[in-house]
Order: sequence, then C-alpha cells, then structure tokens
Amino acid sequence: MSICKIKLISIIGLMSDLDEVLKICGDSGIFQPDDVFKFYSNINKFKRITTEENPYTKHLKTLVNIFKTSDESLERVNIEDFHLSKKKIDEYIKNFCFKLDRLFNKKKKIEEKLSTSIKELNKLANFFGLNVRIEEILSCKSIKIRFGKISLENYNKLNIISEDDLFFYTCKKNNVDCWGIFFENMDEFEKTDKILSNLNFEEIKICYANKGTIEENTAKLEIICKNLQEEIKKINYKIKEFWRYQRSTCLKLYCKLEKLSIYYEMRKYAVHYRDNFIMTGWVSVEKHDEIFEKLDNVTSIDYSSETGDQLLKYSPPIKLKNFRIFKPFEFLIEMYGFPSYNEIDPTIFFALTYIIMFGVMFADLGQGLLVSAAGYLMWKMKKMKLGKILIPCGISSCIFGLIFGSVFGYERALDSFYKKVFNLEEKPIEIMASSNVIIYTAISLGIFLLIVAMILNVISLFEQNKKGEAIFSSNGICGIVLYIAAIFYFLDKFIFKFMVANNILYATIFIVVPVLLILLSEIFIKLLNKESNWRPTNWGDYITQSIFEFLEIVLSYVTNTMSFMRVGAFVLVHSGLMMAVFIIAESYGPVGYLITIIIGNIFVVVLETLLTGMQVLRLEFYELFSKYFKGSGRVFKPVESNLN
Repeated sequence: MSICKIKLISIIGLMSDLDEVLKICGDSGIFQPDDVFKFYSNINKFKRITTEENPYTKHLKTLVNIFKTSDESLERVNIEDFHLSKKKIDEYIKNFCFKLDRLFNKKKKIEEKLSTSIKELNKLANFFGLNVRIEEILSCKSIKIRFGKISLENYNKLNIISEDDLFFYTCKKNNVDCWGIFFENMDEFEKTDKILSNLNFEEIKICYANKGTIEENTAKLEIICKNLQEEIKKINYKIKEFWRYQRSTCLKLYCKLEKLSIYYEMRKYAVHYRDNFIMTGWVSVEKHDEIFEKLDNVTSIDYSSETGDQLLKYSPPIKLKNFRIFKPFEFLIEMYGFPSYNEIDPTIFFALTYIIMFGVMFADLGQGLLVSAAGYLMWKMKKMKLGKILIPCGISSCIFGLIFGSVFGYERALDSFYKKVFNLEEKPIEIMASSNVIIYTAISLGIFLLIVAMILNVISLFEQNKKGEAIFSSNGICGIVLYIAAIFYFLDKFIFKFMVANNILYATIFIVVPVLLILLSEIFIKLLNKESNWRPTNWGDYITQSIFEFLEIVLSYVTNTMSFMRVGAFVLVHSGLMMAVFIIAESYGPVGYLITIIIGNIFVVVLETLLTGMQVLRLEFYELFSKYFKGSGRVFKPVESNLN
C-alpha cells in the first residue's frame, strides 16, 4: 500500500533521567535510536557516553547455556508484572544454577559409568562359550593369557605357524575378525609377543571380569546397567519437575534481562556534556503520541520532532504497510533492497506480477493445489516465510491450470467441465498447438509490465521531486514514449502494415524527439533544476558518451522485452515434461503406470516450483526493478522488535 511516515525525535535532558528516557523509548516499541552526531554539527563539547561492560551479558549467557543443556526452548513471555532487583536477580540465578548443575553433574557421572559398563558388556559378548571360570585361568603361573581379536586372514595363518609355546582358543568368528584367547608360555613371552605383533593381534582388556564365567559377569553387568539407567530416569524426573516449577520464572527473567541488556546498549547512541545528554531516534507516526505523552511526564527533558520528509538526506528508515496477502512478498523484496523514504513501495506490483507469472509458467490445477498445500505446511510447521508466498502462487497455478485444462498433467481431464459450464467441445487453449501464440502473448505481457514499471518510475520520481529525470530519462516519460513508439513501429512495419509508422510526422514526434531528449537528458535535467553548470566541458566527449549510453538503453529495451519469452517457454516446458512422464508410464503395466505417474508428478512439482520461482524472481529483479526501483533504503527496526 504505502510507506509508513516516520519522525525524528531529539531528546535533551539531565543525565539523572537518562535511564528513565531509555526505558520509555524502549518500552514504546516504536523507537529506533540513531547517531546524534549525524544531526548536530555544533555539539563539539558533547562526548559519547562511555559504557562499561554490559552487566546483563553474563547472566544472559548463563541462562542460554542452561536452556540449551536442559533442551528447553526459549520463548517470549509477558513481563509487565515481573519486578526483581539486581540483587534478587543475582541470588536467583546463583541458586538456580547451583541446583541444576548439581543434578546435571550427578547425571553426567552416572552416564559415564553406564557408558563404561556397556562397553564392557560389548567386550564380554565376544567371549561367550568359554566354559571356564576366569579365576581358574588367571591362576596359572606358567601361562600368560590374553583376550583379543585378529583378522580372519591372520587367523588362518595360525595353522601354518607351528609353535608349542602359543595356543589360540576361538570364542567367536565372523567374515572379518576372530575373537578368542591366546595362551602363551611365560618362558617364551618375548618370542610369542613378536608373533602376535606380526599377526596384528588386538588385545582386549577385560576390566570387570576377574571371577566367575563370562556369562556370570555379563549378567552382573546387565544388572549394574539397569540400575544405572533407573538412576538416570530418577534424575531426569527431578530435572523435569525442577523445570516445571521454575520454567515460567526463568523465562520471565530471561526476557527481562534481554530487555534491560538492549536498553543498556542504547546508551551508546546518547551523548553528554557535564550533566546533560542528547539522544535522537526515529519513531513511527502511527503511535508517536504514546511515547510523547510519557516523555511529557519526565520534567527535566525537552524534545522536538521533525518528519522524515524534512530529513531525506539522512535516509529515514522505512516501515512498509501492506495488505496481509501481499506482506509475505516483502521477504523477497528485502533480498534486493528496501525502498527509500520517498520512493514508491513496490510490494503490491511485485506480488501481483510474481503470482500471475508463476501461475502462467506453472499452470496445472492439481499440481498447484500441491504447491499451496506444501506452502501451508511449510508455514504452519516450520514458520518458513517462503511458505506464505507459495500459497497464493499455488492458487494462481490452479487458476491458469483451469484455463489450460491441465490436472496432474492430464490435458483432457477438464473437457467435460468446459462442455457443461462453457458449452465448449474441448479446452480453450491447446498448448502444443498454440506454441507461437503463447510465446507472442508472453512477449506482450512483458511489454505491458515494462510500460507499467516505467510509469511507476515516473510517479516515484515526481514524488521525489526529480522532475527532470521523470521527464527526460530513459525510464521516464521520454523513455515510455520512445518504447511504445518503437513497439508500434515494429508491429506496423512487419505485421499490421497500416503504413502509419512510415509517416515522417509520426517518426519525428514519437521517435526522433524522444531520442534527442534522452541523448541530451543530462543538460535538460540541469536546466530544469536551474543549475549553472549545465554546459558540458567538452561537447565531443559528451555526445560520444551519450550515443554509447543510448545504444546501451536500446539494447536494454530489447533484452528486457525478450526476457519475457521465458514465461511462454516455461508453459511449453511444463507440458513437455508431463508428456515425457506419460510416455515413460505407458511402457509399464497398470501398477507401474500409477507409480510412474505419482513419482513423475512429485518430480515435476519440486523441479518446476524451484525453477519457476527462480525465473520469476529473475524477471522481477533484473527486468522490472531496473526500471523503477533502486532499493537503497534501510529498514525501520525499533528496539522492541529487536527482542522478537
């Protein structure tokens, strides 16, 4: 719809009231602080307020870490009735952290024990079937025993090695490794150790098992693991109960600290001299009375305000105001840039053209419904801004799919609908039979949109009081006249042959004059602005430069127009892709046919949604925005919205 009006407010007062002013401005939700020195040149004695380290940062980091450790989500809560002194905040966080850390430390120790026990269980599982008590094996004085594993390849080599001092008892084997026990003669330990090293023997230390059989030790460890798991469950329950009682207070404390932290950071925008301070910032005109009323209650301060229209050289921040259906498209516009304060808001034109072109390029009733459904789920489940954009785009696809008669690629699915409603024998547009018409229509759409874009540029330039550019520039009135005249000349010369274009008067008024005005636009703009230095320093260089610039302008007219051929091309591509899917599906039986159609539709929906979205965005950014939108503004970010 429009750009919300903004005011600059300048506040002067005593340092003793600075915190109160910061609180009022911050709580208002409509105040964006700005650098004082940008607006005042005669305050050399004033210095920036030197702030110490933010006293709230440490507590905020502590709370964030606690929430992450506890796997709890941070969310905004109402803190209007939440009041705690700094001392109380310190005490609460100290006690809160102490109790929670104690539970987490206890849980961590138990989890470490559990992890170790599970590792031991996994070790013992490889030695099942050893029907000997471990203490009996370990009691042998002349034999050294080693639990471990070797590769199956090296295990087979053991049969070749004939050593009386070395024996391997196999417990478990798979396709890769073999687990078991090596019995070695203690007197020949060095010799057998070398053999085992050559066999890449990997020794496994059995820490828990020193008495009883492997199975008995496994049973004991399983009981230990079960008990440890029960202890962890109890601690988790205590943590859960702790959060149940403390979560609300903790969230309020976090939001309170975050607000205080940001308000404290606002101090860097203020300047002071002795006991006085100055602070400036932007406020939205819609609710500025609220902040003014509260500032009136602070006796020591004085404030003044100026509208953004009076301060254009300072680039006032922008707050867009659009209908709900168009608001999601601000997300895409921000990718290019924000409008300046006195520039036209492109949102509505952008949204309408984006939705229409997306629908034309991806015209399918069934697939359009899927796109809208996917967009709805993306927004509802993931809060993705792109989801809200896909919903109207999918609806547009449905509408144009109805016109083109396509439902999940079936081009004849709606023939009965056309017969019943419109008394037509078949759908009105046969895509493949009307390919030239579709391409010409796409180019015509591009011509229309480019003319509208240039008209918007003229309106925007007049609003910015740039009358010279609005009249003489290539995207101004002269540019519009030349572009329309050139299009009409081409149509008359090669298609309609009315012979009007050959008229000298027509060529002079609508082509020659605009060309000359555009070539000399810099001079005329300066003359209209009553600038004294309108004469070029070197006429030859000026004319040469102007000619090359004009050739570039003509080239841009042609390329901008031809770029819209992709709209028609994508209509044909969609139809061609679905034809390919049906050709592949017909080579299978009934079940294979159905599966191929489903997979093919999913593939086409995903691929074309991505490609169509990108191509339409390219047309918007490169062909249309270049005609009427610079995007050199900055967004209005009031302090309160920073918290959100």
